[in-house]
Amino acid sequence: MAEEVDETIPRRRLWFLASLLALLLHLAIFPLKIDWLRLPSPPPVEVQPIDPSRLETIREKWRKKTNPKELLLKRDSAPADAVAPDDARYFSDRNRRVEKEQRARRTAILPKSPSARARPRAAPERDRPRRSLPSVSELGLPLALSRPAPPARSEPDQEQSSGADQWVRDDRVPEGGENLLNTQQSVYYSFYARLYESIGPLWQSRLNAVYQSQRPSPGEYTTVAEVILDAEGALEDVHILRSSGIEAFDRAVIESWRRISRFPNPPRGLFEADGKVHTGWNFTVQVGSGTGLQLLPPKRAY
Repeated sequence: MAEEVDETIPRRRLWFLASLLALLLHLAIFPLKIDWLRLPSPPPVEVQPIDPSRLETIREKWRKKTNPKELLLKRDSAPADAVAPDDARYFSDRNRRVEKEQRARRTAILPKSPSARARPRAAPERDRPRRSLPSVSELGLPLALSRPAPPARSEPDQEQSSGADQWVRDDRVPEGGENLLNTQQSVYYSFYARLYESIGPLWQSRLNAVYQSQRPSPGEYTTVAEVILDAEGALEDVHILRSSGIEAFDRAVIESWRRISRFPNPPRGLFEADGKVHTGWNFTVQVGSGTGLQLLPPKRAY
């Protein structure tokens, strides 16, 4: 009778070697897995240095604005005054004089359009014949069921449905139903209004996304950017002249301008010596301790 060979020891050695090999393989692949799972970091936002002569030109523009006028978007059918008010702190598409200035109570980055202000409500369809369903008693069933009354339709709030006026940051002006402010007509109003209406929604959308991903400490953060357009209105560059201190806020400003990329038909009167349009804008974000994010409308610096 032949002796039986004990195969237990070779099997144990085989399993040991296989386990050791698998362990070494995992240790070799583990660093690679970490690199695969690591999300790419966003590119840093650099505050680009400005040429000293160019910086002096920017300072001169700010010095000339001894009585700076903010852009007020208010298009309506009200008659325009021939002479601009002496105390007008805003420029718009026409001269306006009001007896008593007031700022709107409900505000937004972009104002409501004239069509939204007086939007007619749809009339109820009374002439259309309605098909009535038979009651349970008419069907011959011995049941006394009453049909529940339909819920009362509440009239939509006129102020909610019509939107909001442009946000005005001036505590000296009392609040009211809408913006009633003295304005001075500007030759370049149409162009600046196009910039304002284009950049406002994009910047607001990007800031809301940033706020969902990170919550900065309460405070006010302002990014000052210079936008350079060529003779055709194409975006050539965006310089961050002053950082807000929050990299994501500065990046949102740059990405918003680059998203549009072109503003056709810039006024020739805005061209500088290099044949380009240089315009500066302030983007301010207020972060409250419990009120969330408050975006101030973009403000033209020069």
